[in-house]
Amino acid sequence: MRRPALYSSSPRAPQAPAADTPVDAAVAAVPSAAAARWQPGRRSFALLVLVSAALIGGTLFYGQRHAQPALTQKDIDAAVLRTLQTNTLPSAAARAAEVIRPSVVRVVGYGTEKATPEAKTEKRGRNLAQGKSPEAAPPPGEVERGVGTGVVIVDKGVILTNLHVVAGAEKIKVTFY
Repeated sequence: MRRPALYSSSPRAPQAPAADTPVDAAVAAVPSAAAARWQPGRRSFALLVLVSAALIGGTLFYGQRHAQPALTQKDIDAAVLRTLQTNTLPSAAARAAEVIRPSVVRVVGYGTEKATPEAKTEKRGRNLAQGKSPEAAPPPGEVERGVGTGVVIVDKGVILTNLHVVAGAEKIKVTFY
């Protein structure tokens, strides 16, 4: 035995009136086309299609209305001008230094050690200036004659440096920075 639902609010289907004749009973048993078209499952599907179409249409309308316009040359020029006004550019000297940096070299001129007393004093002063002890051992048979910088001015390897760096040097060492 089935128990009645106490809290059910579902409507009950209306009962058809009893037919007087068998023809009336047959006509009443066949549902009408309008009633068959709007069954509960079909109603939900139709509502789903309608809501989906509304969402798609609204999205397309909103997208077309709020789409960004195509960039023009005037827009690009305005953006570049705004950027140039807010960002500082490097100075001409800084740009030149960046271009020249790969060409800068360190030049050291080497020569043989002199046996004179002033050469010994000169060697002590040079060692002291380099942070070595005044009596530090020099490289065997060589001493620095001049130290400076230079710039590679021709692709073939021509280096421009000061004369005091290479004057009297028997050997020159070049180091790229």
